[in-house]
Amino acid sequence: MIEFLHSLNIVLHSAFQWREALDIAILTISFFLFYRVLERFGARKLVTGLIIVAVLFIVSNILDLTAIAWIYSNLSQVALIAVIIIFQPELRRLFEGAASVRRRSQTHNGAEISAVIAESLFRLAEQRRGAIVVVPGKEALDTLLSGGTLLNAEPSYQLIMSIFDPNSPGHDGAVILEKGKLTSFGVRLPLTQQETLPDELGTRHHAAMGLAEQSDALVFVVSEESGALRVFSQGTMRPLASRDDVVEILQSHMKRAASFIPSFLKGPLWHMTGQVFLCFALAFIVWAGVGLLQEDMRETTYVAQVLYKTPKNLVLTGDKPMEIRLYLLGPKTELESLAASGSGITVDLTNGKPGKNLFTITAENIKLPKKVTILDAQPSQLSLALSELVEREIAVKPQFIGKVPRGVILESVTVSPSKVMALTPGGPAGRDDLSVMTTPIFLENISESTALLCKITAPPHIQPAERRWPDVEVSIVVRERQTAIKQAPKQ
Repeated sequence: MIEFLHSLNIVLHSAFQWREALDIAILTISFFLFYRVLERFGARKLVTGLIIVAVLFIVSNILDLTAIAWIYSNLSQVALIAVIIIFQPELRRLFEGAASVRRRSQTHNGAEISAVIAESLFRLAEQRRGAIVVVPGKEALDTLLSGGTLLNAEPSYQLIMSIFDPNSPGHDGAVILEKGKLTSFGVRLPLTQQETLPDELGTRHHAAMGLAEQSDALVFVVSEESGALRVFSQGTMRPLASRDDVVEILQSHMKRAASFIPSFLKGPLWHMTGQVFLCFALAFIVWAGVGLLQEDMRETTYVAQVLYKTPKNLVLTGDKPMEIRLYLLGPKTELESLAASGSGITVDLTNGKPGKNLFTITAENIKLPKKVTILDAQPSQLSLALSELVEREIAVKPQFIGKVPRGVILESVTVSPSKVMALTPGGPAGRDDLSVMTTPIFLENISESTALLCKITAPPHIQPAERRWPDVEVSIVVRERQTAIKQAPKQ
């Protein structure tokens, strides 16, 4: 727990800048919109499941629970596919609702139509004729409605009363009022899956609640048994006492449908404020969890390869380490990234001078991730000797490997040219200990006299005077051992 609090303190003090604030703000907005859409469609089980999964994932990483982390890493893709399959209806409605920012045109006389609908509904209620009138909002209802007969007629008291006449073939279905016209009647609505309605309410009310839960439509229902008039909206039901109530509700609904604000963003201000605060808390937890995962500070040992850069007129002489052992501190993920990249240390001596040069290993010499620091290096300082290059003539020696075949004597070897011009570290002009070698010559393959064209190989401190080393010819003369035995008595 102490390590967890220490890591959280590191995250808050070292990482919290304007980018992190923007990150949390975007997460908060995303979570809020996602939650509002899911809540709008009654997909609370999906919200609960996703929150539980996210919390378990964050906790397992914070507490380094290897078993749970292994399960998540190996089953996450399968689980994602399973979530998509299981919650396919909710996800479909989610994306449909998220795209409901379209604005419905309102070219009709809203007040006149509202008055006609109100008068018709109350007359139906007085006569106890069952009726359902659906007024769509901003969201499309194509996937939720089924059946019905196209009508596309101007609303009128006489037409509505005729549609819901008990002897009419479409009186049990719903009539759709859209864009100022009755577009269809006898339409079937989806039944609610909740058990919030009283038992005495029949199929019409359950169908109205089902549509109100899954869309932003306004649904009026007249009860055939009691003659009561009710309105369903946003998954709620309320009774209507007067014609003025119907007119007011209808006109408010039409204005909302004509606005650019998505329906899932509408609701009581205090309710949305609480949801924003909860989404902010969740966004902060997710951000902190990811930050803690990245800030899981570890110490590790890293062996870095060394690359030397020298001036054109100077060369390194003497011992020079090819590897340096680094002791590093940093987030686990960045240390793993460094190990995978295989970054090395660059020893830049381009500004060095002839003689000994001291070079200190620092973070600037190696491409370390942003939050990784060097605790120590072995060796931490290099003493490197630079010498000036002098042009001189040095010998070319053949590089033999192995022995000549049995029964063969190596009589003579000639190298042409036997000497080449080279740039070597400064020193006495008469030094004869400097030489270059040919590429390997395998003597076991030499059974007769031959001439081979070879390349030159040289140590790093000896460079060619020209752009490249010349090719050399190695002439090898051999003879059979038996010939030597026969000629011996004549001598």
